[in-house]
Amino acid sequence: MATGTPRGVHGWTLLVGLVAVAGLSVGLVACGSSSKTATDTTESSAAGSGTTDTTAGPSAADDLAPFFAASVEVDQKLQVAADAVNARIGADTVSFDQATRDAIAASSPDAVAATIPAGMGPELEQAVLLVYSDLVSRFQSLNDRLCVTEEPYPRSELDPRCFAAGHVAAGRFDADLAAARAAAAAAPPVVVAASDSRAAAELALRIYWTDLANGCAAGGGGYLATKPIVVVWKSEPQVGGGPPWDGRADDLPFRATYAAPTGWKIELNAC
Repeated sequence: MATGTPRGVHGWTLLVGLVAVAGLSVGLVACGSSSKTATDTTESSAAGSGTTDTTAGPSAADDLAPFFAASVEVDQKLQVAADAVNARIGADTVSFDQATRDAIAASSPDAVAATIPAGMGPELEQAVLLVYSDLVSRFQSLNDRLCVTEEPYPRSELDPRCFAAGHVAAGRFDADLAAARAAAAAAPPVVVAASDSRAAAELALRIYWTDLANGCAAGGGGYLATKPIVVVWKSEPQVGGGPPWDGRADDLPFRATYAAPTGWKIELNAC
């Protein structure tokens, strides 16, 4: 880095995150594209359309068709947003216009999260959540408010980490999408879990966990769900008083509360 104060440096704070799950799905935030170099922002991944195995008979691929379609659409929007970001980083000045910020906002994977059904087997759910985390990582890599500002700033103040965290996700998206398609084609149809079930709560929790890992105080992308987010239901007191936690998700305390018709509200003692 040359002179000036680097932009994009994050710090951790402690907060409680909330998300309401409507019915069997959850709408969340997620990120976008890779970087050519640490200082030269993002590059687009190849379009990840893939093909679905045409095995005879019904399979989970039918139930996940909306998820795959939404994932491909968001992948394409992330590529558009990445190209827009690249175009606004000049040799001397970084300047993001409203059109670029709008392109980034339009690439949010909220709609993808809303298509994920509760009730999948563990392996299939993991494959689906990995694809989702790819998209979230890329989106948050582009959506970093410390990197994408309304006011122009010198190129020398662009932190090398800006837009870089989505690189790995962009590079692996096609393969992860193809693996999820194959897993869905080989799995039986999804028996969708009831909206008030623990299966629905755990799915909402894993989606929200992925969102926070990529986009909270130390966000900017980079988290990929390459391993299952382990959920353990076990009541434990909250430090400082208040309602007890319902369990832990990868060792982070959580509380899950269901209320019709809004669905699950997840509280996660995270970043």
